[in-house]
Amino acid sequence: MLYKLMSKKYAWHIVQKIHESGRRFTFTELKDIININQSNLSKLLSELVNFGILNRIELKEGTQTKIYYVSNLMTEKVLSVYSKFVETEELCILQKETFEIFFTKELFNEILLLPESSRQSTSLIEPEYAIYHDEFLGNTYFKLQIIGECDGKIEIVEPYVLYCDENGIPYVTQEIDEDSRKKNVYIFCAENIKDENHRRFYLIPVSYLENTYISRPELDVWEVKSSWEVYSILANRNYDLELLGSMEIPGKSIEYYLKESSEELYVRVDNEKPELIGKVVSEDITNENIHLLNIEGNKIHYDSSYVKK
Repeated sequence: MLYKLMSKKYAWHIVQKIHESGRRFTFTELKDIININQSNLSKLLSELVNFGILNRIELKEGTQTKIYYVSNLMTEKVLSVYSKFVETEELCILQKETFEIFFTKELFNEILLLPESSRQSTSLIEPEYAIYHDEFLGNTYFKLQIIGECDGKIEIVEPYVLYCDENGIPYVTQEIDEDSRKKNVYIFCAENIKDENHRRFYLIPVSYLENTYISRPELDVWEVKSSWEVYSILANRNYDLELLGSMEIPGKSIEYYLKESSEELYVRVDNEKPELIGKVVSEDITNENIHLLNIEGNKIHYDSSYVKK
């Protein structure tokens, strides 16, 4: 019953507004602030008062008796409990959408849940999931996050413990550590997740972040709408992959990548997984298995027989 009441339109906004202000509100003040019609506001306030979430008080002011609505001890408890409920509900929706729409089996290897004990050893951003041993992407890690805007700032990651001071006491910082930047760690986040008409999803590389906040224009750059867009970001931001160039042929887009750690050459066509086509070579380039790739000024010889080994 509590969740049903607090989930009603405007209920959360009213209770939060009254509690955070620390003052009493008249019916007219709430009507103007919330922008709700008189009948609906009257019914909603009656329910909140009857449930004990708000108090209704009458004060005599001169010859008039005015009615006010104020918070009480129950208000704070309800806000705390309901906030946890909303947070859990939103994360459940995000998790469902993440694996049904974006990190799909067609494009990605098996995605594993990282044990809590190994999250901080991977990165101080503490990613929750890992894609291991992908021949093209390598090891990739990501964290799920619901984001919101506050005072013009968008918090991407909660501030976390990074160092200990000279007395051994840990302290919190908003700076992203360099170790996290050097790994393939991402934050997959969403806003307005419960509103199907306005929900938006983002995949943000930790290597891009300076601290735990990001501006709206910066955030918009990382919006994704499909699994293919997610895959493209992971490929283009991977520290071990170099995009050599791309070309268009009728009906298809083709990209060539060099995996620097192994000198392997991959081709990616449209929305398909990249395909290994050979290994870069610099000697014996007259061999019949050696081919020349000339793309955007990059001339690379590669051995196609490497794929069969």
